[in-house]
Amino acid sequence: MPYRVKEPGRAGKLTLKTDTTMEQKINWMRFLIIGISLIFSSCGEGIIEYSQTANYIYINKHSEEVTLRLKAPNYPNATKLKYRLYSLKPNDSIYFTTSGSPSAYPFSGGDVFTIKYQNKKCTQYKQMGHIVGGVGGNGVFNLKNYDNYSIELVQQRKYTLRYLIDKKDYAAAKDCE
Repeated sequence: MPYRVKEPGRAGKLTLKTDTTMEQKINWMRFLIIGISLIFSSCGEGIIEYSQTANYIYINKHSEEVTLRLKAPNYPNATKLKYRLYSLKPNDSIYFTTSGSPSAYPFSGGDVFTIKYQNKKCTQYKQMGHIVGGVGGNGVFNLKNYDNYSIELVQQRKYTLRYLIDKKDYAAAKDCE
């Protein structure tokens, strides 16, 4: 027996409303899928941080042996030693590698660098506040004092700077404390 509609046109309205609702749900789902796809596709790239790696070389150009005394960083898990000592004979060198984001500055976390000479004289360099653009202290804490410094060099992702320990450092020496 065929289905009879008591009110003419009623079945058509219900069909039209059902079709429109289904079409809206399908379109909504398409946009949802596209949106989620865009979010996940952009997550693959991640946040790209610019970081630097720098080698700092210290060369003893003084005529006698010197001792470098570096204050250890004050990190919670740092060594119990307060200072690290390095001896350099004439023309010897030592290097330190450091990395950072956005920049890699010498002796991160340490704020005192002392050059001790054989005659009990010392030259002490200090970091003064936060290093900005490589200039935040004197001596080794100021990148402009390095032998091969150039702004173009320190803007690279990897670079090497040389610091010559010579008569200018000795001229600043005072009696050791």
